[in-house]
Amino acid sequence: MREALDARRIRPVRIALQNQRDDLLAFAGVLDEKLAAIAQRANVSDELVRAACVLRRKPRTSPACAT
Repeated sequence: MREALDARRIRPVRIALQNQRDDLLAFAGVLDEKLAAIAQRANVSDELVRAACVLRRKPRTSPACAT
């Protein structure tokens, strides 16, 4: 288990994620629905909408943004 590598830093994060599990999963479901609605309105695939979101958060200097 990775926690043994650095328990002081990993354990609090693991516990926080564990405690918020249901809220995080609910948020992921809402996000999926909203992205699907955007894709449907724009008449494009869900994958294209997700790819646009990933590119949007990358710095302009990222090779992923090069055309």
